[in-house]
Amino acid sequence: MLEAEGDAQARLERIRERSQQLWQGLQLIEGVQTLLEQPPPAGLVSFVLGAGAQGPMAATTAAEWVQRLGAESIWLRSLADPICLRACTHLTTTAAEVDQLLAALQSGLLPA
Repeated sequence: MLEAEGDAQARLERIRERSQQLWQGLQLIEGVQTLLEQPPPAGLVSFVLGAGAQGPMAATTAAEWVQRLGAESIWLRSLADPICLRACTHLTTTAAEVDQLLAALQSGLLPA
């Protein structure tokens, strides 16, 4: 099944395209800070919300975001150290799915 998607290099490039799309989109959302200062080398994109004036993200806030986004069929996870959210792009991740996550974050789909 993987070979149908191209050789290893072609597959990695597709994963990188989606992670770069996500990373770049996150740069445009006020209060979001990516952990890496440049697009990731593969499909993992970690970021914090409420960076800057509001201070660092709390573990409970990260877990609430995971729950709230999951209710919208947007799947990511929270990490404990450092406390952040992490999205994983892969071969099956579409540009529309990345846009859906970015739109949810941009709209302030804040936990209650």
